[in-house]
Amino acid sequence: DVFRFSRIVCLIPMAISCPAYAANKRAAFAPPRQAAVARATRAPGPARSSALLLVALGMGSVSRRPGVKSRKRRSFRRAVQAPGVWHDYSAKEDWYAEYDSAAEFGPVTGKIDGTLPKELRGGVFVRNGPGKFDRGGQRYNHIIDGDGMVLQIRFGEDDFVAQSRFIRTPIFDEEEREDRICSRSSFGTQRGGIWAWQNFFDSKIKNCANTHVVAWGGKLMALFESGLPYLLDPQSLATLGPETFGGSLKEGTAASVGVDAIDAALGFGDAVTAHPHIDLARDRFLIWSNRNLATKGTIAFNVTEWNRQWQLESSKSFDMAAGLAPHDFAATSSYYIWAENRMELGTTDLAKYLLGVVGPAEGVEADPTAPLRIHLVSRGKAEEAHHIVETPPWFCVHHSHAEELVEDDGSRLITLYSAGWDGDGLSRNGGRFLAAWKGWAPDFDVIPPTHYWRTQIRITGGSAKLVEHRIFPGMEAVCMDHPHVHPAEEGSSGASYAYMTYSNSDGLASPSKGWLRLDLRTGEQKVWATPAQGGFFCLEPVVVPKESGSGSWV
Repeated sequence: DVFRFSRIVCLIPMAISCPAYAANKRAAFAPPRQAAVARATRAPGPARSSALLLVALGMGSVSRRPGVKSRKRRSFRRAVQAPGVWHDYSAKEDWYAEYDSAAEFGPVTGKIDGTLPKELRGGVFVRNGPGKFDRGGQRYNHIIDGDGMVLQIRFGEDDFVAQSRFIRTPIFDEEEREDRICSRSSFGTQRGGIWAWQNFFDSKIKNCANTHVVAWGGKLMALFESGLPYLLDPQSLATLGPETFGGSLKEGTAASVGVDAIDAALGFGDAVTAHPHIDLARDRFLIWSNRNLATKGTIAFNVTEWNRQWQLESSKSFDMAAGLAPHDFAATSSYYIWAENRMELGTTDLAKYLLGVVGPAEGVEADPTAPLRIHLVSRGKAEEAHHIVETPPWFCVHHSHAEELVEDDGSRLITLYSAGWDGDGLSRNGGRFLAAWKGWAPDFDVIPPTHYWRTQIRITGGSAKLVEHRIFPGMEAVCMDHPHVHPAEEGSSGASYAYMTYSNSDGLASPSKGWLRLDLRTGEQKVWATPAQGGFFCLEPVVVPKESGSGSWV
């Protein structure tokens, strides 16, 4: 049963270089010791070969390509890095080549070099991400506006079958037929030329379906945080249509004026997080939707928990007084947890958006002086607690997990582990760092280094108090992102290791070129990395438990 979570804890992104992420013209990696590399046969047409890397972190030292000398380690610094310094790690031409538009391919078959881990034999790997960045000769304004493409690899004993498909939403099909941009996207991609007038007062945002993919209860869903998930056929990857969760959600821009008829006329609907979580202790799928309530100035949240038969186990609704909905969340046995970044779309920028001048995300501005707010909302039906705790200014991007420990006096110690930027990073580009990413590819002259943060909160009775907030000790100079833990340890009283992408240990921002395993109890770090300027890039890890119960495949 390919949909048993124990078999495919993996239907979430892992490191791969493939046609779905463009311009893969490289040979297989040279991983240390135990590994398996799958090489696909060349697909017809423009699709290029695929390479999938499976590595047990901590089983070998940093590998270097023969003939590549070690680079001198930089001393840690928090000053704004010099322009172009990130090219010391990754050549600009290699990085930009990753953002050429891709073509669908497959199914293709191939043999596996080496020995495939037994935990993956018969399993399925799926990744989703932007795969097309232009239409009709017009380059998209931002990579996050790229059209979603799903890659799938089915593993046999010593072979595999691979294929990729675009998520064919109605607007994607229309743009395919017209060979032009026919919509507006979050980061400013919109109609041009003689069709530009159609952007005027068009508040509908294209669902790019490009952020994440997850399987649960026989369903395979592509997710995008500004719209509804799209269901895919688990075998062929054909697009089946939007997931409305039994008709409870509507397609459209995540907003409401409180009158259904007006909401429908304006194209308003619901947005669903691109980062759902699975609680293995209760065997539930946790996901939330949101709408901006224009008349209240708040965001309406609805969190639902589903069993494997897609029966609703619990539902909780509440309002959050926030400028924009958070990107990710975490959960413990007692609480849902969000980190609210202090951002807003100002009146002037809102007017520009409605007038068709900019995309909504282009006008989003962070307040570098405002504290970040941690929201802890009770999962229990009886307790309706909604605690808000403030930390010094920083910007939260992703969470690996949260832990909950009941102390001797009955208080609860919540520890949240997150990836994010410090206060200095918030002030870059006047607080408009998200829009500053626009262009052919992300530019690390304007992107801050991402750090791994630990935040501790003690809940006693009806109050919550910040105990600690800092970069994880010993990780102050490490640039990383996309942290994960063993799936069974999410929300537990204590995880063993965190696994994440690795860029460098010099305190600088640069593309990810390896993976890091962090011992959350001792602070020990294990790194596997590709050579500097080697033309390789390593993406979000998937953690697959070993059957022995000791260690994981990444």
